Amino acid sequence: MIKKIFAVFMAVLCLCGSFLGAFAADEGTPQPTTSNVLVIKNLNTGIYVDAPTGKSTSYSATGVGAKLMTAMLSYEILKNADIKISAPLCLKGTEIESAVVNDFSLGLSYSKSAKSLTVKDLVTAAVVSSASDACVALAVASVRYQKGIQTDYYNNYDGAIAANTDNPDEGKYSERTLIKEFVQLMNARAAELGCTDTVFTNCTGAHDVNSKTTAEDIAKIAEAFYNSEDLMLIAEQAYYTLSTGSNRLFNKSALVSSNDNLSGYTDIEGTTGIIVGWMGTKGLSPYCVVSVGETDEGVGYIFVCIAKYTETEATKKSGYDTIKEFTPWALNTFSYKLVVSTLNVIKTIPVKSGKDSDRVSIIPKEDIELLIPSSINPDTDIKVEYAWDSEELTAPIAKGQKVGVATVYYNGQVLKTDLVANDSVSESAALSLLDKTKNLLNSEFMKKIYTVAIVLFGVYLLISLALFIYRLIRKYIAAGRGE
Repeated sequence: MIKKIFAVFMAVLCLCGSFLGAFAADEGTPQPTTSNVLVIKNLNTGIYVDAPTGKSTSYSATGVGAKLMTAMLSYEILKNADIKISAPLCLKGTEIESAVVNDFSLGLSYSKSAKSLTVKDLVTAAVVSSASDACVALAVASVRYQKGIQTDYYNNYDGAIAANTDNPDEGKYSERTLIKEFVQLMNARAAELGCTDTVFTNCTGAHDVNSKTTAEDIAKIAEAFYNSEDLMLIAEQAYYTLSTGSNRLFNKSALVSSNDNLSGYTDIEGTTGIIVGWMGTKGLSPYCVVSVGETDEGVGYIFVCIAKYTETEATKKSGYDTIKEFTPWALNTFSYKLVVSTLNVIKTIPVKSGKDSDRVSIIPKEDIELLIPSSINPDTDIKVEYAWDSEELTAPIAKGQKVGVATVYYNGQVLKTDLVANDSVSESAALSLLDKTKNLLNSEFMKKIYTVAIVLFGVYLLISLALFIYRLIRKYIAAGRGE
């Protein structure tokens, strides 16, 4: 008896296990959680994916947001410029030097013998190495180039000193003035991208009480960066050798390279890094990881994780762990689903005068496919309307002939496709003649004839009745006279 009870108990456990396993499989990738700030933006729809993460906040150090903007903006200005760029003088002996020291840097410093770098060298350093001094050099060179001013002072220290003064009448602008003008360009571009909570006060992202940004705005900047194929090719490099041959830059993003003392993050499927960096002083502030993920269907996502500071390596690891945990889940949150399919018969419509058939099936001319959250059932959660040109058709009907319109409404989108006949229906001569006769007999013209005939017949009856009564009266009068 005990053995039987135990056997039944084990069978129930197995059934429950099978059910739960199937349920878990249907649920897909389980939803992770994190206390870090994480913004996930779907690039195809512009929708931010709702995820259980830390509350977004405003940062007074714009960090990687400023570096992305500087790299993108300067590349747009200088990409066709055949120039070399020498290190700005302001990288030494100013507050800019302090900002660079407290962040990643390329080690730029002006000297007569220091070889000048190319635009690609500096843009790569700004993105791949998150180098603040490269951002400063790009900002100065960009505005100088726009003004038609020399950008390279290699082995020309006196020329560099003379150029670093404010004398607009002579076409001279100090590096500090040039950086301020570049920052104005940064803010103007941020506004164009819809960054409503971002104010740049420098080109390096260093802390400033008057600057601010959010993870959401960094995602908007990252999306614009991602849309540049040239810039993404730069961001995806594991390493880069400067044109001078003097230095090899390794990508600081552990999503691209394992050279930042972190490993195990380069194999996240469908994911690549864009930029990483501190949101303030290096090693003593939140750490930002920006990446992009894409599904096999071409559905893309921007990820911006800002890991709260705990301890230098632990903070960085926390940011990468968040990206690693959330990416597989996020890539399954949206999928393309058929809302209207050419394989589905929407309706069959009666056909008059058909030789082979008295009905024809109707299908959509084209598929309507939407990128929607995976949780949405297109059959029940999306509004589809069908409008018909007529509830009855007349042969002949050609295959593909338009007979109506299908309209899909979803999330502000309105998509349409024609409804067409799925088959041809030829005309029956006899039935056509009969239908034409019926149509003639039921036409407005015939109704008028019927009306006139009835009226005339009524008049005839009235006249006949009047004549009959008249004869009766005459007969009666004649009888009274004895005639």
